[in-house]
Order: sequence, then structure tokens, then C-alpha cells
Amino acid sequence: MKNKLYIYSSLILIFLSFCLGSIAYPLLPSRIASHWNYLGQVDGYSSKFWGIFLLPIIMLVVFVFMKFFQKLDPKSENIKKFEGSYNSFLFVFNIFFFIVFLFTLLWSLGIHLYINKLMALLLAFLFYSVGNLMKATKQNYFIGIRTPWTLHNETVWNKTNTLGGKLFQVVAGLSLVGLLYPNYLLALVFIPLFVVIVYIYIYSYLEFKKL
Repeated sequence: MKNKLYIYSSLILIFLSFCLGSIAYPLLPSRIASHWNYLGQVDGYSSKFWGIFLLPIIMLVVFVFMKFFQKLDPKSENIKKFEGSYNSFLFVFNIFFFIVFLFTLLWSLGIHLYINKLMALLLAFLFYSVGNLMKATKQNYFIGIRTPWTLHNETVWNKTNTLGGKLFQVVAGLSLVGLLYPNYLLALVFIPLFVVIVYIYIYSYLEFKKL
């Protein structure tokens, strides 16, 4: 039941984004703000169509991709074992993009919010959800931390993804620090994220060598 609820909720968010974009289209300027720098200032614009509909299209494409290609995984039976966490993450992903989409619409309508603090909350939400998904994954070729060593050995997979999930949730906590220091949000998130990715890759190799 929960799986269907997550799927239907994701589809509703995608549908709403297209509807809201269509309703707002006549009210918006010909150029839409599409990029903000680390200080929260607009430094990039796009055409009206792509400025409004790019994010809804991404949401739709990612949803179709994630629901279709999981069935092609040689270990698709393993994906079914954590399907609830998988669909929950997909819902969180769509919430993330839906809120960014709403922010873009509001900004283009003259309602300017502080993007850095909003992104600090959204990134914390997203990375925490990624962490939950990693900790729940079973060995597969599509989702999770896939290194040559995790794919070769199930024990290494479980240890690596469990640790990776915890570390991604640490990154989520650092994202929240961006509420206090919004101008340093990128450094607070992406430097630790890079360190985590490198460490996890090395960790999976060392765990494999132990075996």
C-alpha cells in the first residue's frame, strides 16, 4: 500500500508541476532566472519555455527511468526487497524538484526568497533520504554504491552501503549548518560529499581485500 502511495504521490507532483507551469506561463517574463551563485544572486537566465518546464520534464524523465530500468537489472529481485525505500526516495526526489520549481516560479513572479537557506533545508532532506536508501539496498547494478568490489561480494556491498548511508546523513547534517552560514553552503556540502565518495570507494576495496 505504501509503495503505491509513494508512486501516486510522485505522479501527482509531476502532474501539478506541469499544470502550474502552464497556468503561470502567460504571467511570466520572456526570460526566466535559472541559476543563482553562491551568494544567492541570479547569474543565469533561460528562455521562458525551458525556464518553466525543464524541472517538470526532469521529474518525469527520472521517474520513468527509475521505474523502467529497475526491471532490466539482472538482480531485479533484490530491488524488490527494498522497494519501499526505493519508492520513498523517488518521492523525496520529486518533492525536492517540485519545491525548486515553485521557487523558480515565485522568483519570476517577483516574489524573491533567499535560495541559499532554502537549498540548505532541501539538500539536508535529500541527502538524509539518500542515506536511508543506501542502508536499505541489496546488491544490484542500478542503485547504491556500486564499485567493482561491492558488486563482486555481497558482504562488501552491505558494509559499504551501510557506512555510505550513515556518511551521507552526516553530509545532510552539515547542510543544515548552511542555515547559519548560507554563503558557505557549497563548501559545507560538496567538500564533505567529495571526501565521503572517495573514502567509501577506498573502503569498499579494503573490505574486499580483507576477504
